Amino acid sequence: MFLQMVLGFGLKSRFDEESLRKLVAENASRRILAKLAAAIGFGEKMGDIIDELVKNRKEIEAVYFASESGLTKRFSPVSLLKSYLKNSKKITTTVLKNGNYSAAATVCLISIYIV
Repeated sequence: MFLQMVLGFGLKSRFDEESLRKLVAENASRRILAKLAAAIGFGEKMGDIIDELVKNRKEIEAVYFASESGLTKRFSPVSLLKSYLKNSKKITTTVLKNGNYSAAATVCLISIYIV
């Protein structure tokens, strides 16, 4: 909602762009943020945001951002989704192999599969 107000009232110049970019990256699970980031005018920074999302294993969100910013040639949705599946399988295998069925492990697995 904060970013919607920044955009709606044209307040981008009153805030540090790096802080706004971090706010977008941290809350990327909300699909509307991809549209807001494009509308705010992150332009060149969208690639950095997508790189950060991929680094933090948020490939699904990265697909939204790549699509909204027109960077699907640089960040192929197919390769992002394959990376997501690979990471999910790796984490699932590790949890099952270790026999770690704790609440924390369950939450970790659920967060991977819920978008």
